[in-house]
Amino acid sequence: MLAIITGSGLYEVPGLRAAQLEMVETPYGTVGVTVGTWQNRPVAFLARHGPGHTVPPHRINYRANLWALKQDLPVRHTDMTEPYDRELRQRLGAAAADLAPAITLDAIIATLEGVRPTLSALNAEVTRRWNTPN
Repeated sequence: MLAIITGSGLYEVPGLRAAQLEMVETPYGTVGVTVGTWQNRPVAFLARHGPGHTVPPHRINYRANLWALKQDLPVRHTDMTEPYDRELRQRLGAAAADLAPAITLDAIIATLEGVRPTLSALNAEVTRRWNTPN
C-alpha cells in the first residue's frame, strides 16, 4: 500500500476511487486516514493539516499520524539531505507530464520553525545570507 502524507494545499488525491475516511485510534490521539485505490493500487492518504487546513502547523500530531499509518504500512523516512526522492520525483514527473507540461523536476525546500515571514521577506533574507561571506 502506498501512503501519501501532504502538507498545505493538497487535501485530496485526484482520481482516488472508493475513498473512505477511516478514523484510526492511536496512543497519541485519533487520526483520519482516507483509504481507497488509485490506478488500481491501494492508497492511504493523510492531509496532515486536516480537511480544509484546519490544523495549524504547531498543532499537527505527527506521532499520531505516523502511528496510524504504520499500523498497516511500512514507514519509510525521507532523508532531508535530499528531501525529494530522485526515483519518485522522476516517476511523478513522467506521470504528470501529460497534465502539466511545464512541470520542473528540480526542487529546493526551506523549512522554518515558528511564524512564517512573507515570501518576499524570506527571499530577501535568503539572498542576504547567501551573499554574506563567512
